[in-house]
Formats: sequence, C-alpha cells, structure tokens
Amino acid sequence: EADFGQIIIQDIDDAKVTVIFRSDEKNEKCNMSFRSKYVDVQKIAKSFWGGGHIHAAGCVIPRKWRFHQQVEELVNKINPLIE
Repeated sequence: EADFGQIIIQDIDDAKVTVIFRSDEKNEKCNMSFRSKYVDVQKIAKSFWGGGHIHAAGCVIPRKWRFHQQVEELVNKINPLIE
C-alpha cells in the first residue's frame, strides 16, 4: 500500500497528498497510509493518533466510523494544509 501511494505522488504532478485505505481482516480497523511531496502528512497522521515522517506517515483507526465519515474528516484536515 505504501509503495502505491509513493507511485502516485511521483507520477502525478498535481497530487498534493495520497491516502491509501486498507481494512484489517475482521473489518474492525482501518489502516491509512499518507504520502506527499508538499505537505507534512505526519501532522495528519498524528491527528488520528498515528505518526511517521514529514512525507510518509500512517495511522490505524477503529472502524466505528463509516467510510464517508473517514474521508470527510480527512478532507477537513488536509484542505487547510494544501491551500
């Protein structure tokens, strides 16, 4: 998953941040992997109790949220960083 995010960031010039979602086998947790050349994605990961590096970070969150809620929350956190 991390390699895929890195490929997107390298190959698509307009991509500011990539987020890869992956559920665990029991569908109880969602792994999110963040990559960026422009944004400190570690800040985003930390806001979801994760961590990492400035250009590569990640987190694991419980699946108590629906997918669209996760995306909406991410958009709200990412938009101020890329504007």
